[in-house]
Formats: sequence, structure tokens, C-alpha cells
Amino acid sequence: MEKISRIIKSEWAFVFFVVAVGMLASLYPMFYELLRKNSIFPDRYFVLVYNYAPDFNAYLSKIIQGIQGKFLVSEYFTSEPHSPSLLQIFYLWVGRIGGMFSPNPEFSYHLARVVFGLGWMLAGYLFIKFSFASKLYRKLAFLLFVFGGNFPKLVFDQNGYGFLFLGQKWEQSMVGWSNLDPVRRMTFIPHWNAGHLMSVLSLLFFIRFIEMKNRNILLVFSILFGIFAGLILPPTLIIVYATAGLWILWNIFLRVLFLFKISNSFQISNLKFKIISYAIYFLFTFPTLVYNVWITQIYPWKALVETDLYVNKIVFPYWEYLVALGPMGILGLLGGVLVLILRKEKFYWSSFWVLGMYVLIIVFDKMIFWHDQTRFLEVGPELPLAILSVVALSTLFGVFGKLKNILMLFAIGSVMLMAVFLFSISIKAQTDFINHKILGSYPPLSLGNYVVYPFKTIMSGVFYLKNNATQNDVILSGDVTGNHIGAYAGRFVYVGHGSQTVHFYGEKVPLAKLFYQGGMSDFAAKEFLKQNRISLVFYGPEEKTWGDYPAKADYFEKVFENRDVVIYRVNFKF
Repeated sequence: MEKISRIIKSEWAFVFFVVAVGMLASLYPMFYELLRKNSIFPDRYFVLVYNYAPDFNAYLSKIIQGIQGKFLVSEYFTSEPHSPSLLQIFYLWVGRIGGMFSPNPEFSYHLARVVFGLGWMLAGYLFIKFSFASKLYRKLAFLLFVFGGNFPKLVFDQNGYGFLFLGQKWEQSMVGWSNLDPVRRMTFIPHWNAGHLMSVLSLLFFIRFIEMKNRNILLVFSILFGIFAGLILPPTLIIVYATAGLWILWNIFLRVLFLFKISNSFQISNLKFKIISYAIYFLFTFPTLVYNVWITQIYPWKALVETDLYVNKIVFPYWEYLVALGPMGILGLLGGVLVLILRKEKFYWSSFWVLGMYVLIIVFDKMIFWHDQTRFLEVGPELPLAILSVVALSTLFGVFGKLKNILMLFAIGSVMLMAVFLFSISIKAQTDFINHKILGSYPPLSLGNYVVYPFKTIMSGVFYLKNNATQNDVILSGDVTGNHIGAYAGRFVYVGHGSQTVHFYGEKVPLAKLFYQGGMSDFAAKEFLKQNRISLVFYGPEEKTWGDYPAKADYFEKVFENRDVVIYRVNFKF
């Protein structure tokens, strides 16, 4: 009994309990939807969509390639011949591993949500354990890391959507930016948490190498995890560069400030060793960023960056980033300043992580290059902010002597009460969304933010293509239908995703509509099909709203038909 009692009271038992509560809360909406799957309309096909539907399908289109046994990624959402690449290779490997358990790409996606969500939280705890000697402070920081974040705000239109509390309706700040939602972020989009996991492991191994100096294997592991971070989510590798780079500059600054006196930072006196270590790390990991920049200058991969920078660019006032990070955003920034003023060396890394994030947001806001600046909110700021928030509270309450820890517990408890409120807002929002989806009778397929379960008749056509179309076939359809074909059939489409179809907006969607409308002559239509290597034409509910040309043309062979869908094979030689 004594041994069991020690285990229950242990720090790791606390960590696993917090993780379990957090994971259950984060996954609750998914289980809620699964339990209600039999409530959908009988003409609808159940799919467990998570997050923005077109992007969810984009991830599935890479996962299904792993299930198909591929080793490099092709872009199924465009028709141009192209060589496969390493871009989004993460999802291909998610499919290769998840495919060993289920051929359904949705299974692999949700499995990755759980695995990398757990990995990120546990790695975050290791970073917290490195930062604090006090078990109490480690526990408080971990609570903030897992549960803290965001501020509730009143809904402007009290008759509209929101969480009802005390007669008022509430939502979260920057509500559309889901990684700031403390519920969603625990099992958020898999490559985000995977990038966080790899970057924090890379940073931990780098720090440990700097501490031990002669353990080169630690630097090797740091570099390997850095390479993974760069391939999975490039901003997370860039934040490691920023964090370690600012740490180096700070060491140089202190030596100049104190007339070149030897700094006792981590008991290492050789600044040259630190600089060389950083240079080696940078030298071996930087090629992943070079590759990302290079490959996104080439179509079809260039379409992703073009849309990010010129179509979907999101701009927020700088103060709004701080507010949306919740109490930790303000306390963490204060803690970061105190760390530098008081020279709390163990916390430099967290300070420069946060400072680096804000610097990168400002830099990428001012220069139009490669990534939208808001992408640098994706670098896991909740971890260093949680640590720095505890530092700030500890420093501020230090003047109260023995009351310090009691006051800290009260302050953290207040944040946890706000977290319960935020969890209620988030879970209510997600379950409301699911309930509306279950009742959704229009449109036939998810259309942007309007998410519905797809028609069974349409999915029957999609699965026909999965089983009968070849890897050389290109399928013409509407862009919404194409988004599902690329994801669930794993076949090339002419148009399918705004960010991953070459010339989606100005050229391809208008031409697809013109074809279905019969706005081309038979000769021009054949040339259009020939030039784009289109061998199959999907004619379903979306396409019928555009026109009826496929039903009239005499050079198509009908290969599939049900109540809503006809699939034609082009019956002339290219």
C-alpha cells in the first residue's frame, strides 16, 4: 500500500492525470460525434471531419498516398505533370503507419492527433522540468501549459451564436484561430503538434549538449529533431534558430556589458564553443528550409505559398496576439522581461522563445515572403509562456515572504477557473457545430466553412474512382467534388483545393465551369480535355448547377451511374 501511495503522490502521476483530463476534454467532441453518427440523414455518408473541411481533405490526400505505399508526395489536387516531393511528407508517413491498422485515411489522421498531442504535452513537461527545480512550480507551470490560454469576450450580437452564461453570450478571442483554443490545441492538427514536439526535443538536446559539452551524440539528436521540425512545420525550426540565436547574442551582450568577465551560464565559460555549436546545428538543419523555399518556387507547390501570401493572408493588430494568448500572454511577457533584468539564466530559453516569436511575427508581417506572419503563432508559445508566467508570479509575490506560494496557488487557481469557462465555451461551440452538421440538408458536400456529411451517392462515385481509376487518370469535376476525390479516392483531379490547385482562382475554376456550361465548342472542349490529360468526367450535384454539357456530348462513355452521379470516360484518343 505504501508503494501504491507513493506512486499516486508522485509528480508523474500528477502529469498523467492532467494529461488524461486534458486529452479527454479535447477528444470529447470527436466521441460525441461518433456516438451520434446514427442520427445523420440516411442519404448522408458519415465522415469524421476535423477543422476546416477543405484542408482536412488536403491532409487526407497525402495520408492516402502513404496507404497506397508511396514514398514521396504528389499533389492530387492539380492536373499538371510534376515530380513528387518531400513537401507534406509527414502526412504520407502518417498514412503508411496508420494504414497498417486501417485503410481509412480518417483513422490515420485522428490517430496522429492523439499520438502527437500526447507527445507534445509530455515533451512540454520535460522542458518545464528542465526549467524549474521546485516540484510545486513544475506542477503549476504544467497546469498552465495544458489548460491555460485565451480570454473570453462578450459576443457583440447577443441574439447570435455564443455560449450563454449569466444572461450574456461569450466566445473566445481570435475565435477563428483554433490553436489558441486551449481545448482544441491539445489534439490539434497533427503536423502542428508534431512540429512542436520535434522543435522542443531539438532544443532540449541542444541545451543538454551545451551543458555537457563533450557529448556529441546529444548534438546529433538535436540536429535530427531539428531536421524533422523543418520538414514537418518550418516555423518551428525557425523559432529554434531565433531562440538559440538570441541566447547567443545575449551572452555576447553580457560579456561586453560586464567588461568581458566570464559568464557562469550553465557552467560553460567558452562562448566560442556555444557559437560553433549553434553554427553546426544551423549548418545541418538549414537545408530543410532551403528545400522548402526552393520547392515552393515550383508549381504545383508554389500554389500553396501564393494563396497563403496573396489570397488568405491574415493580419491582426499586434496587441490582439497578446490578448488572444490569455493571462499567460501578459504574465509571460512580464516574466520574460524579469528574467532578463534579474538574469535568471535557466529561463533565458523561454524568454527568447517568446521574444523570438514576436520578432518573427513583425518581420514576416513587413516582408511578403514564403509564410504569412500569423504562422508564427503556431510555434507552441503556450509552453514558454506557462513557464514565464510562473516566474512572473513567483517574482511579484516574493515580497510577501511565506505567503508567496499561497498567493501563487490562488492566482493559478483563478486562471484555472477561467480555463473551465473557456473549456465550456469551446466544447459548447464544437458540439453545437456537430449538431448543426447532423441536421444539415444542404449543400450535398461540405462547402468551405459550411460542413455537412456528404451524399452517399456522391461518395459512391468517389469510391468507384478509388477502385477503378488508374494513377494516370485525371478527373474533371467541380472544385468541391474534386476536394473529396483527391482525399477519399486518392486520384488526380483538375481542380480540388484553393491552395493546392495551380491557378485555381483565375483560370481553372472558370474553365471548368465553362466546360460544364457548354461554353466551349466540341473541338475546344476536346482540346481542353486533351491539354489537361482529363480522362474521366464527374457529373454530380455540384457540376449540374454549372451546366449539362457532359450529358449532351457524344464522345463520352458512361462508366458509373446512380441517382445523383454519372461518371463518364473520355472516348476519343488524345
